[in-house]
Amino acid sequence: MRSRPWLPDCFNYIVPSTELDAKVEWLIGRLVDKSPTAIRRGKYAMRAIASMSFDESIAYTESQIAILCNDRGCQGRAEGVFGEAQCRYGRGK
Repeated sequence: MRSRPWLPDCFNYIVPSTELDAKVEWLIGRLVDKSPTAIRRGKYAMRAIASMSFDESIAYTESQIAILCNDRGCQGRAEGVFGEAQCRYGRGK
């Protein structure tokens, strides 16, 4: 049971109006240093693993990290999307 049933699921943060600009800047700062490809693939992976078993989802996520690590556009910027993946530029050439 949700602690705040009146609060829609789509909200991540609720702040007073005086703190809104600062929170938006903070959220934007968390996105702009990430690779757009990594974000897109991460979102796709989250949707895909929703219907998988735990073992299947682990194998799938590992394969996605490997693919992402070979993407030059993501060079080292995938960590924020897939956790602490250690991607290095040029790996898998």
